[in-house]
Amino acid sequence: MDNAVLLQIAGFSFDVFIGDVMRSIFSAGTMVLCGDDHRLDLPWMASAIERYAVTIFEATPVLAISLLDYMYDIGQSADSLSMIVIGSDVCMVDDYRRILGRYGEKARVINSYGVSEATIDTSYYEEKPGRPNPLVIHSLPIGKPMVTCTMSVCDLNGNPLPSGITGELYIYCPSVAKGYWEFSDLTAQRFIETPDGRLYRTGDMARWLPDGNLLFLGRKDFQIKIRGFRIEIEEIERVIASHPQVAFAAVFCRGTASDTFFLSAALTKADDDMDLDDVQNYVRANLPSYMIPAQYYIVDSIPLNANGKIDRKQLERLLPNFSFTPASQPMTEEENELIRLWKDLLRIQDIGPDDSFFEIGGNSALVLQLFTRLQDRYKSLQISDLFSYHTPRMFIQHVQSQRAQALDAQPERTQENAYEILFLENMLCGNIDKARGMDAIRERGLNG
Repeated sequence: MDNAVLLQIAGFSFDVFIGDVMRSIFSAGTMVLCGDDHRLDLPWMASAIERYAVTIFEATPVLAISLLDYMYDIGQSADSLSMIVIGSDVCMVDDYRRILGRYGEKARVINSYGVSEATIDTSYYEEKPGRPNPLVIHSLPIGKPMVTCTMSVCDLNGNPLPSGITGELYIYCPSVAKGYWEFSDLTAQRFIETPDGRLYRTGDMARWLPDGNLLFLGRKDFQIKIRGFRIEIEEIERVIASHPQVAFAAVFCRGTASDTFFLSAALTKADDDMDLDDVQNYVRANLPSYMIPAQYYIVDSIPLNANGKIDRKQLERLLPNFSFTPASQPMTEEENELIRLWKDLLRIQDIGPDDSFFEIGGNSALVLQLFTRLQDRYKSLQISDLFSYHTPRMFIQHVQSQRAQALDAQPERTQENAYEILFLENMLCGNIDKARGMDAIRERGLNG
């Protein structure tokens, strides 16, 4: 790891940024900063890896795999890479092994796991090319604890569980934090003092595999993970409910996989004249983008369970399926093709040409996948185009406008231009009398 060159793509507020800084400092290395404008720009990141001879790259599975697939598709070398770290979200086995097969002979491909409360990484999983683990079928394990860490899978009473039994994941290591600043109640719930040191209850569900690797199985509480970010559902609810026109808010997660999860919010009115647009603008101003619900429902009441808590499963059953404006006619074939691609990515069926990608469940991770699927057809496509022209109709109109501008920029082909071109072509082929030149071409005509 001496003199490592690390491509740094995490935001300053993300714990991975601190890990990147430490790796760079202690290896006497270089950290290549990726600005906000380029954090989802696959061509820019690919060129940066080549230009700066990047040796270490760490990202969420969706971003890392999208970038490495893109580099493979355009035939760009990744010979400088010696370590590829995938973390902060669930990674599927097929994706991991595809990347391992392409890059694993020269680079280690690692799936890491960790939490901010235990100072980032605490375990990792790694396979060797051509030697798949037969116990690993669907999602990738988070591996075995690092040298300084101890991890346990425990029951509701904190007792360790044997291999194959699902429980909550506990972490003990010297780097476990003291607690949450100014949140003493939450600190008491999550951090446990023992004679051997401080434990952290992650809230993650896991089980041991027979070979000693840990398999991550999701969350046990109302904290969820979307695009690598851990999100407290109740924090979103508090922000929405703080709007003066909202009486009560309940937020829940929809989707079938971590890369297609999206948030929905059900609201009850505090004011009959509630302006939903104003509520949405308020939420956007007070929460980061990954915590903003994609859809809002106004309901008469929020169902509660026997304990007086929100019955989220019943609430989701009561609300309509996530559907949108039916497609208006007429639509062009190009719009239809784009909508079919959206349906495949977003896993929903009712999409119209004027629906916004980001209002129907799209996110920055899915934009990367959309970009890689469109780049062969639209050679001049920029990642920013997908944010600026975010409905099928807007995007196709933008593409058509670019084509028209390209045609307008071409010089007009006059008859004399055509004669000159034919003269050059025929002269090179030896088909005309060079002494007579253009006169011979004019006599034969354009179709001669």
